[in-house]
Amino acid sequence: MAKAKNAKKKVAKKADTIEITQEEFESAVSSAVQAALTKERLDKVAPKPLPADISDNVQLKTRLSSMNKSQLIQFASDKFSLKVEPKLSEKVIIENLLKLDKASKSEAATMNEESLEKTISEDDPPIKVRFFNLQSPEEVINFAFPGPKGMKGPVNKNGHKKSPRYTLYPGEEYILALSVKDHLESLTFTHYKTKIDPLTGQVAGNEPVLKPKYILNPVITKAQLLELAK
Repeated sequence: MAKAKNAKKKVAKKADTIEITQEEFESAVSSAVQAALTKERLDKVAPKPLPADISDNVQLKTRLSSMNKSQLIQFASDKFSLKVEPKLSEKVIIENLLKLDKASKSEAATMNEESLEKTISEDDPPIKVRFFNLQSPEEVINFAFPGPKGMKGPVNKNGHKKSPRYTLYPGEEYILALSVKDHLESLTFTHYKTKIDPLTGQVAGNEPVLKPKYILNPVITKAQLLELAK
């Protein structure tokens, strides 16, 4: 019975957070509610992300375990610019790659949180999102973005002395300032689609298609939805 109760609790906890599309979010949340998500409410509406070794590290471990030694060495070089001695065992290589991945994500999380604190305001509230890289699905992005506050200078004395920086891993959840979300979603890339002649059925060259580089789906809890519905 105790196991059954625990199972129910886990299921209930998992169901507390759901993902919604951009359109659904914009129709549910008014600008007044977004403006209310100030720094004072951040701890309530934006719990800190899970440690990197709880979920994502498990997936990485499974992926690494399916690789042979030469593939592990190549992965270490591509992702961490790390040269691995071939004499090391696959087990040792995997263990060290997981440690490096965990350390990288921990450092990124600290930097993201510091940047968030510098950026959010009444006019630029925090928002929880799940990040996807459409141009390069597995690629981590690193970028600097000063937001509406801008950089400090002769004209802008209240700007940032140092631009806030962010590191985002595809598929993970983040708390970002709304301006950062809007900035990333404004970026595009050109994808070339094969064009087929409707009369002959033959390839008639390539057709350029403009696509968003990144998608940041808002994530909202059931408690927040109920609050919005009042």
